[in-house]
Amino acid sequence: MSSKQKEKILSLIKSLSHPDYSEIEKAYRELKKSKSKFTVPLLIKSLQDREPLVRKFCADILGEKKEPDAVLPLIENLKDPDVRVIVSTIIALGEIGDKRSTEEIALLLKDESPFFYFIRLCAIDALAKIGDLIVVPTLIEAIKEDDIIFMRSIVETLITIDPQSAVSPLIEILQDKESLCRDHAAEFLGLLEDKNAIDPLINVLKEEDIEVKICALQALSKIGREECLLPLINIYKEENNNIFKKTIQETIKYILKQIEIKNNNNLSKELIEKIFFSTR
Repeated sequence: MSSKQKEKILSLIKSLSHPDYSEIEKAYRELKKSKSKFTVPLLIKSLQDREPLVRKFCADILGEKKEPDAVLPLIENLKDPDVRVIVSTIIALGEIGDKRSTEEIALLLKDESPFFYFIRLCAIDALAKIGDLIVVPTLIEAIKEDDIIFMRSIVETLITIDPQSAVSPLIEILQDKESLCRDHAAEFLGLLEDKNAIDPLINVLKEEDIEVKICALQALSKIGREECLLPLINIYKEENNNIFKKTIQETIKYILKQIEIKNNNNLSKELIEKIFFSTR
């Protein structure tokens, strides 16, 4: 009986490279739901099959099964010559979520192969799923690269793993020469709601680039702290652009509303007096 089970599984694995894709799908489904004790060991062994499609689909199945015994063999397959296998392997390791794979996946952030772009994005996503703090310094270094898509992906991963670690590099990016980078940095600082971002965001409001300034205002409205109010009022009084002035006014109102909600709809007398005297 055991021999027949083994032969059946080997036959299914061989079908993963069948020229008829419907046969591949059928074999994939059966292997995925198989509870046989031979399935995982044979899938792991087949990660070294001569057929790239077999290696790819075996990695996919092992990832969907979240099989911890496959971690070390999958790490070896990160050096596979076929990019399809590498991508499936990265995704599988992310699904398994074992921290033993963190450092090897992090190395792919510096990949320079012809397919580096897609490989690196997959690596960033996998690192977010694994959630290992050890990768934070590498991510912070990578965030400085001049690419918006990478920047967004890396920041999202940092926010998932360790939100506080993203604040300082994002504040630095507020000084970037590319306005689009500054836009994104302001957006993420708003999501993080860290009070340390208030002064740097206020300084952005003194720039010329209106789009960056709007992003900074939106971030300040999300932070929504009392410390934002007086600097915003001062900017409002100095601003000559009536349209932007209106936007500042709406931001101040929104922050006041947020403070009211936090204080159970009761602004403190001290805060009201501060606002009143500063706007006279």
